[in-house]
Amino acid sequence: MRRRLLVFAIVYGALVAAAILSPLDPNAFWDFLYRRFGIVWTLRYEIGLDVLVNVLLFVPIGFLVQRWRRGAAPPVARDTLLVVLGAALASTAFEAVQWAIGHRDVDLLDVASDTAGAALGCAIDRLARRAPKPVPAVGPAAEDS
Repeated sequence: MRRRLLVFAIVYGALVAAAILSPLDPNAFWDFLYRRFGIVWTLRYEIGLDVLVNVLLFVPIGFLVQRWRRGAAPPVARDTLLVVLGAALASTAFEAVQWAIGHRDVDLLDVASDTAGAALGCAIDRLARRAPKPVPAVGPAAEDS
């Protein structure tokens, strides 16, 4: 199970890295939104969408990496802290590469929203661990199975 989680986290992380480092044309995206939904570009919409996408991209990373780190043990604060710090460092590295390449905007808000997404993923893992387990059926119907 841990090996599958690690493989999935690596593949997902590689896809996220490819998306983050690829040259994108934001004008084409906003043209699509305007033609399809009548949404006109504003700085407020762009910032909000950017934050939302960055948070959502890093939620699975936080969830999967923390789940992989802890195995079957309950999550501890140290694991969560390491995962969140690792996500912050990875996000900072992505921004540094984007700055070096020069074809994307570099923004500290991206680092903050990526880190928040990883923290949210860790929180979801902690909540999933605390969720009550299904109670097996007891009685005549269960004995017939």
